[in-house]
Amino acid sequence: MDDATDVQVFAIIPAAGRSARMGEPKQLLPTQEGTVLESVIEAVLRGDINGLCVVTSSAIDEALAVSQDPRFIVALNDDPDSEMLDSIRLGMAALNERCQVHDTDGYMVCPGDMPQVSVEDVRAVAGAYRAAPGGIVIAAHAGTKGHPMVFPVALATEVQRIEDGGLKVLAERHARRVRLIECASPGVIQDLDTPEDYQRLMRDT
Repeated sequence: MDDATDVQVFAIIPAAGRSARMGEPKQLLPTQEGTVLESVIEAVLRGDINGLCVVTSSAIDEALAVSQDPRFIVALNDDPDSEMLDSIRLGMAALNERCQVHDTDGYMVCPGDMPQVSVEDVRAVAGAYRAAPGGIVIAAHAGTKGHPMVFPVALATEVQRIEDGGLKVLAERHARRVRLIECASPGVIQDLDTPEDYQRLMRDT
């Protein structure tokens, strides 16, 4: 790979959570753009990425609008006891099988319960990684870290070995490689966990 235009960014949307605090599948709650999960998918696909794997349950997959974008694939995670990191690992495996992935490319992670992440947020984080591949790029708002996050494919083996703490552990281990990208929208630090979160979303959109 000779320059930033050759660096690829492959996105993973972990969206297999049980939504215990919400009381119903938050991924399928309606928004102005369809559903919560579909809003995230749309923003990521429009955000200058090379491939996207949504990792979700069979039930949620069946209810999703089918994307015809050739970059879009789905990996299933029906384990009710799995963690987000398990879905990220499934996403990496699916993308490796489907795409030409190199060590200097990046994996972007954007959880499926962040419907206010914008196309501009995704583009900013992807662009920052392409400009300096090999680092860890994290979206932030007012200095608070959020998502999307991009880490190099070369660290995938280390991600496979993390036991507790998720990707936060990766950023802590490689703190000198972390670059925060300040985003104007608070959507990069706002996820949906409770009915009150959803009420806020509907009030703000």
